[in-house]
Amino acid sequence: MKEKFQSLEFQGRLQSYLAGDLDETERLAFETELRASEGAQEEQAFSRRLAFVLHNRELLEVNQLAKKAVQEAPPPPPSPGMNGRLWWIAGITAFALISAASFFAYSAWQAKLLRQEASALALAYLEPLENLLHTDSTTDASLVLGMNAYDKGEYKPAAEWLEGYYKRHSDGNVALYLAVAQIFDGQSEEAQLRLGQLVATGRGPVKHLALWYQVLACLQVGEVAKARQLLTQLEAEAPGISKASELLRLLDSEPFN
Repeated sequence: MKEKFQSLEFQGRLQSYLAGDLDETERLAFETELRASEGAQEEQAFSRRLAFVLHNRELLEVNQLAKKAVQEAPPPPPSPGMNGRLWWIAGITAFALISAASFFAYSAWQAKLLRQEASALALAYLEPLENLLHTDSTTDASLVLGMNAYDKGEYKPAAEWLEGYYKRHSDGNVALYLAVAQIFDGQSEEAQLRLGQLVATGRGPVKHLALWYQVLACLQVGEVAKARQLLTQLEAEAPGISKASELLRLLDSEPFN
């Protein structure tokens, strides 16, 4: 079955689907096929991520060409005579100042661009953690309200309710869902701190899930080096997680390395 999703026919339909080139009937039929097969869904997810990386690699290459053009631009030619020499010196000085300002402005802009690319890559991999917490009539209302909001994708109120519950009960499982809600709500720095505590004290699947979401929280704020370090740790402790291996390969390639 795996060979089917690697066939030229399937790959052609997949690329047409991602590019929005299928008509309504073809799109609905293809989406039905995707939902019916886990292998097809994985192939679609990988293609989306690969398209993202290739698109941003092209942007970076354009930026590098612009930087090279600024660095290689020649200074103005000298004019004869004393006044010409003075103008020559002034021209060189002005050119040096403009080049330095352009270089530092470019470097700052490039760093901002890489942070944006890392954040977009995090969003490409970010998925909510399935709700496995058991609640009943005796459960604290803040946990029930928090997880109800979480299940609806309302992550800001979910984070608020779950944080209130966690402060009273210090439940590590709830802390994981709280951190995921915070990442979705853009509170990645707060999520990093909470996930770091879970990594330090957790075991088994809880620790590995905390590591994975900590990677995504790091990428969301542009901390690529730290994300790469955490992914390396995750691969060493829990080999065989395909998403972790795939993401690490992307971070080890342009434009992130």
